[in-house]
Amino acid sequence: GFKLPVLRPAGFKAAELKAIGLKAAELGPTGAGYSVAELRGARFTAKEMRMAGYSPVEMKGGGYLTKQLKAVGVSAGELKQNGFTAEEMRIGTFSAKELKATGYTASEMRLAGYAATALSKQDVGFSLQELKEGGYSAPEIKMANFSSSAMRAIGFSASEMKLAGASPSELRNAGYSASE
Repeated sequence: GFKLPVLRPAGFKAAELKAIGLKAAELGPTGAGYSVAELRGARFTAKEMRMAGYSPVEMKGGGYLTKQLKAVGVSAGELKQNGFTAEEMRIGTFSAKELKATGYTASEMRLAGYAATALSKQDVGFSLQELKEGGYSAPEIKMANFSSSAMRAIGFSASEMKLAGASPSELRNAGYSASE
């Protein structure tokens, strides 16, 4: 027999070794010493890599996409625990609802490109206060169908509401005074 660690220094490519039946676990860092990127280049699938015990961070570093990790059953929670950003999760086709359930904040989701309208929907459920604290502007929140009176109640000024497109009568009905 031969020892796996001698294969790489001897000039064997990961693809050649895969072709003769060696698995990702045998060829990786604890076996023959090939990197995740080299194994990906040898056309090991995300599923094969996951089954070999590679972490989401290792797989990401080797060029696997978030959506590939999702497709092989890596949960949103595991990805978040491994430092994946809300933007990476959005690109990886995780829903806003999944991200909120995993603990991403409205601020993180705003930075990832989610509109306030997407986060306020009943199935996602960020509150008006969470959206404001997350950095969404009055116009963005108004587009999410929150009432002017609710927005006034959490501290939006009359001038912010005017920028959001509220009419004078809407402002009056929401409780703003003429001096505001």
